[in-house]
Amino acid sequence: MSKKQDRLKKDIKKLEEDIKNAKTKNQKVKALRGLKYSLRFLQLIAPYAVATGIGLGTLHALGITPFIRDEHKKYLESENQFDSLGNVRYEEQYESYENPVAAIAYYGEWKKDDDGLYKREIKKYAAKKIDEETIKEIVTNKEIASLEEILGNPIAIKEEKKNNLTEDELNEKAFLQATTYSKDKDDFILVKESVSDNIKLSIVSIALLVLIEFGISVCRRDYSSFNFGDSISDIKDRHRLIDTNEMIEQLENKKNEILDLEKQKIKK
Repeated sequence: MSKKQDRLKKDIKKLEEDIKNAKTKNQKVKALRGLKYSLRFLQLIAPYAVATGIGLGTLHALGITPFIRDEHKKYLESENQFDSLGNVRYEEQYESYENPVAAIAYYGEWKKDDDGLYKREIKKYAAKKIDEETIKEIVTNKEIASLEEILGNPIAIKEEKKNNLTEDELNEKAFLQATTYSKDKDDFILVKESVSDNIKLSIVSIALLVLIEFGISVCRRDYSSFNFGDSISDIKDRHRLIDTNEMIEQLENKKNEILDLEKQKIKK
């Protein structure tokens, strides 16, 4: 074996080892790059993920699940109306009343004015700060004179007019009428949300989440130095891959040289 062949074989062996070591190192660099890419990606999405999680959690706590018809509890609510004349009306329903606030109304006596119309004054007082038993005592005892002393100024005053009155209405004296409300937390029914309500709430919910995400994006753009693209470029610069193409090309050339020398030897 010639000295040149011997040198070429040594070079080939070294190149093969260098290529093998380079590939092993490149695998480690790729793994390290992948890990750092993942960390930067988590840094990128973390504020959005946290905001989305909090937003969805809040919506769930409020009984709102976008694009899923939720079941809502409807509690048994009651309205109790009674007056100082002894009339009582009670009703209950699995629906919320429009304005369920306890109140006492004063109905004055009917009076005929110069136009021939019958009129009476109605004053409404808020009674939400006192319990139902106290309300009953006020109405039962017809404490008309001390009403404002107990409840304060009326929250509404209006005048009712009629062309004609029944005999009972003509003989009717001033009276108090109370309305109270209650809700039974132990008595309820489950009602599925309507499709239209679900669509409306879903659109509003998604719009709010998008708005929050947009706000985070603007804040990050204006007040944060973090840039995902720059981070990836920096990782690539810090952890460069070894270019094995040149080494592989050298290896092929040296192998071809050996083949050429062997061919020349055969010809001789």
